[in-house]
Amino acid sequence: MISRKKFAALSRTAADYISGVHWQRIRTPTGFDPGYVA
Repeated sequence: MISRKKFAALSRTAADYISGVHWQRIRTPTGFDPGYVA
């Protein structure tokens, strides 16, 4: 099992990634972004 502290850090990173990187790339012509799947 992973620690709660590590989980919190990972979930925060994921939230930042989704709200940041994916939001910027969601306008790609194809509509498909590798970051969304990962």
